[in-house]
Amino acid sequence: MQLEVFGSTDGKVFRKIGETDLSDIALVQGRNRIVSKIPCAATGLTKIRVKAKLLHQIPKGHHKAGDKAYLKIDEIIVF
Repeated sequence: MQLEVFGSTDGKVFRKIGETDLSDIALVQGRNRIVSKIPCAATGLTKIRVKAKLLHQIPKGHHKAGDKAYLKIDEIIVF
C-alpha cells in the first residue's frame, strides 16, 4: 500500500506534500492497525487530500488469499 498526501492553499490546486510506502508491513499476517507518520513541511494549507493505493491481491497464507485487497481507514490525525 502506498499513501500520498496532497495539500492546497486555495482549495483548487493541490500539490504533493508527502508520501510513504507501506508495502512490506501490509503483507504481515494478523495485524489490523498500521500507524504511519508522513512528515510534511507545508504550512498555510486549507485543504488536504490523502490518496491510498493498494498494490496487491491478498497473499497466500492469509484469510481469503487471492481475493482483491481492501482498505478501511478509521482515523486521520493532522497536526
